[in-house]
Amino acid sequence: MKYLFRDRLSDGRMLSTFFKESSDTHPDHHDYHPHYELYFRAEPLPQAITLNGETLQVEGPAIVLTAPFQIHAMSPLEEECPRYERHIVYFGESQKELLDSLLPPHFFERYLNCLFSLTEQEATEIARDLPALFNEMLPERERTLVLALLLMRLDRLVPPERRRLFGQINAYIPQVLQYLYDHADSNIVTEDIANRFHISRAKLNRDFRASVGTSLHSAIMDLRLSKATQLLCSTTLTVGEIAADCGFSSEYYFHAFFKRMTQKTPLQYRRDANVL
Repeated sequence: MKYLFRDRLSDGRMLSTFFKESSDTHPDHHDYHPHYELYFRAEPLPQAITLNGETLQVEGPAIVLTAPFQIHAMSPLEEECPRYERHIVYFGESQKELLDSLLPPHFFERYLNCLFSLTEQEATEIARDLPALFNEMLPERERTLVLALLLMRLDRLVPPERRRLFGQINAYIPQVLQYLYDHADSNIVTEDIANRFHISRAKLNRDFRASVGTSLHSAIMDLRLSKATQLLCSTTLTVGEIAADCGFSSEYYFHAFFKRMTQKTPLQYRRDANVL
């Protein structure tokens, strides 16, 4: 199982939208990132939705609203799914504050990490907001207002019996994930993290594995690999600069690690990504 840190707002935007198809997902990949996420699938399709260690199977249309640094995965139950479309919105803290001023009181307190099961008619009504929300030619603030309208429709349309709150991971673990994310370019030491959160190293390792499903060391390596692949694809930084930005002590070690994990050298990975 791979746990991938995804920074969807790394270019300075506070709201990003993505339309994905079936080829974009992999059942062994779980994501966590520093953004709020709205996931919307309008089609009736058997799907497994995993959030914070709980998995639900959903066949109809659905929306999932997640908080930052929550571990999640959404994938079709069928191994070969010919058509699997979904719309995803990522937004940052400033957009969340704006939405708070527009939505019913305590909206996010009630609905973060929540699955909304939809009827096809409800999905059709909610989908009316998508063209404007996904139009990146519109100002970001205007698209945020469209997102607020979509969320208000969701609150109005879906009755309580079709809202499912997922359990929370150990309360401080999202803060640990945030710390890892913020310090990916430094030498992260387990003992330092344990001291920061005033717990023993053994408890940190135990809680982290129970909540995330992998060791702290593996999560750090996944984070560095995810950041490296992102920088290779989206910047012109040299391999040595990327190695330093991702916390590797030397370019040689980074090169060996990257090839072991991806079966490609960093430059091969960049070249292939630019060809696609």
